[in-house]
Amino acid sequence: MLAFKITGIDFSYGARKLLKIGSLSAYFDERIGLVGPNGSGKSTLLDIIAGLADGHPGKVEAYLPISYFRQSGRPAMKPSGRMLSYFEASEGLANPSGGEETRLKLASAFTPGEGVLLLDEPTSDLDLDGIMLLREAISRWRGTVVLVTHDAALMSETCDRVISIQDASLSDFRGGYEEWTAYERSVKESAARRYEEYLAERRRLLEASRQMMARAHSVKETPSRMGRSEARLHRRSAGKISEKLARGAKAVISRLERLERVPRPMPDRELAMAFRRPSVDLPRFIVSVNDLNLEVPGKPLLDGASFDLPTGTKTCLLGPNGCGKTTLVKLLVDRERGPVGKGIKLGTMSQDLTELDGESSALANCVAGGSLSDQSARTVLARLGIRGDMAFTPVGMMSGGERMKVALARLMLSDVDMLLLDEPTNHMDIESACALSEVLSAWPGTLLMVSHDRALIDAVSDRILIWEGTSLRCYEGNWSDYEQSKLMSDETVMRLASDLARAEEAYKATEKGDGITSIP
Repeated sequence: MLAFKITGIDFSYGARKLLKIGSLSAYFDERIGLVGPNGSGKSTLLDIIAGLADGHPGKVEAYLPISYFRQSGRPAMKPSGRMLSYFEASEGLANPSGGEETRLKLASAFTPGEGVLLLDEPTSDLDLDGIMLLREAISRWRGTVVLVTHDAALMSETCDRVISIQDASLSDFRGGYEEWTAYERSVKESAARRYEEYLAERRRLLEASRQMMARAHSVKETPSRMGRSEARLHRRSAGKISEKLARGAKAVISRLERLERVPRPMPDRELAMAFRRPSVDLPRFIVSVNDLNLEVPGKPLLDGASFDLPTGTKTCLLGPNGCGKTTLVKLLVDRERGPVGKGIKLGTMSQDLTELDGESSALANCVAGGSLSDQSARTVLARLGIRGDMAFTPVGMMSGGERMKVALARLMLSDVDMLLLDEPTNHMDIESACALSEVLSAWPGTLLMVSHDRALIDAVSDRILIWEGTSLRCYEGNWSDYEQSKLMSDETVMRLASDLARAEEAYKATEKGDGITSIP
């Protein structure tokens, strides 16, 4: 028996696409666990099912009555005496605790006893006894249950279907929560292997084509002291080599063009859930710069440069030493002169890490001034290598690299919409740099990063902003995408065609016994 069906949902908050659902149906007696990172749209989806969300073009069809336990607000209906007694709840308390309020709202939500039951974080402030009562009540409910909870044990014990929200899309798994986590782990491991193999093959082809093109272009001219016969032999040999290299480079470029693109794996769910989602009312472009002139005494850096940073993207700023990257970052941070809107919260780090309290622990530094839990902070610190009891070590007793990790964790856990990072892998070893790339990939806000770490740029960035003279040019993709775009450029292809034509001409000339022909 169909319980409800939703179709054609397309829901956005500001510039951020929250949910795009073609069709979703649920049936009588199903127990559905709804999972996804913080801010991914779980509560919004429950509101849509309950008919409480406007602003989407979709259709919602409910075939059973709906009862809804919401995170905020008062009980939706008067609870029955039976449910008040079951949940040991009381009405009319003058100053109820958080747990007492939750019990009263649960008594209200479970009063109908049948239909579609929507539960949005129903374990909030509940003690263990309350959670056991909730588990039993879910098992007795006559109808369909959709559960959002951070309590993995409760979801494992009650759910027989898992719907995951990731990047506005749904994936539907017919099985329990533990089966789903095992499946997700295997899928992520397989995706990570395929992506690494794809990157390795792409880098190999890029390097092979570069080397072949360079050698084809630099075949030496005929030495002036050679006799006519020796020169003809040299030209013949050089022509064959140059032609072979140019054709080889062309073949490799063709293989690059045909190489099947493998998408970057999604960030780890636990890590993604540790972060606060950015504001929902951000503009489409978090930074928009037009005709920017930038200079230091005696040296122009940018002349009429224009660029945009779309909200939610991760951009790497590249350029030679001394071109002005750090100067541009300082301008963006400057709230008086910079182009970033006043309502946008920026996060950056000082070179001396003065924002850290040396006498407080790494964990205390990360949660200071924020609203995220200690568990979120410990998850991020652990991914950056600050594990176990080390999280309680005073920052003043840590090495420079460890303090850098704490500062980065603190910054990403704070309430900011955009990060500006200048060479964040300085003082880090390879393992730590790899860990940072994982954490930055999972962070959900907008990033502008200055780095020369190609592995980090490949793993994190989806846009390259590169200094070219006194202007800036944007390329979509990571470092390998940028290198491939240069390789596929008209100028490079024309040079390769010229090398190939010259090589063929020189080789044909030697076959005919013509006069001396040099190969540039």
